[in-house]
Amino acid sequence: MKQLIVFFGAIGDTILFAPAIQKLSRNVDISVVGYPERMVLLKKVGWVEKIYDADTIDFDSFFSEPSPKLFDFITKFDAIYFFIRDGKKLEKIAKSIGVPNVYYFPGIPPNNWNRHASIYYLQCFGFRPDKTFILPIQPKKIHNEVIIHPGSGSKKKNFSVDFFLEITKQLHDNHLKVRWCLGPAEKEFSIPREIPTLEIEDLTKLAEYIAGASAYIGNDSGISHLAGAIGVKTIVFFRSTDPGIWSPLGPRVFTFTTKTLCIDKILKIVSTNPV
Repeated sequence: MKQLIVFFGAIGDTILFAPAIQKLSRNVDISVVGYPERMVLLKKVGWVEKIYDADTIDFDSFFSEPSPKLFDFITKFDAIYFFIRDGKKLEKIAKSIGVPNVYYFPGIPPNNWNRHASIYYLQCFGFRPDKTFILPIQPKKIHNEVIIHPGSGSKKKNFSVDFFLEITKQLHDNHLKVRWCLGPAEKEFSIPREIPTLEIEDLTKLAEYIAGASAYIGNDSGISHLAGAIGVKTIVFFRSTDPGIWSPLGPRVFTFTTKTLCIDKILKIVSTNPV
């Protein structure tokens, strides 16, 4: 069967969605309409067959009158899953065109959701929770740096730059190599020149670099989800979100909130041999 998933989530949401994609891909061929630069991670590991940018298939015509290009595209599939706010309307249109099986769900868990977010996506497909998830991306090189990502997509989530500078100092005092990972959201950060930085916007290449690290430290962000899912020792700080719902997946994830924050514990985790 050929199945299409429509999903426009952020980086972290995409990785939280990944366990459901992994399970679904065992029995069907999956194509995705979404952000190719994010979904490429799931294509690289073989769970997604094809990725389509919305513009290339006239997806916006769904909201007026489906164009011939969109009609030809969606009628190739046996089933379509819409993870989108206006899913009910799109479900009705897709069924009227002749797609045999159409389903829709909100793109993120509802406000009253109180379990881990990945379980929401698994349940949408009828799958059980899975605590063994790994995104199998291998490192290009083992460099054993501690990667620090001091930002996120929301300022409300961020601990101060000074906080990360203090962690960096203490890691240096313990003779550990540190490199800061900076993306578009961190362009305005004032960082001392002596701190090595990493600026890789290609998510696959960034994943391969992080996979070679000894540890990763960051706020609740998409890159933190990426590090955790790869299996790197990952320390994540939660300031405005609930780690019970939004903690990164992965076997070596350690979370701290403003109430549990302790730099000595963080240093101990980083310095301990792999667990």
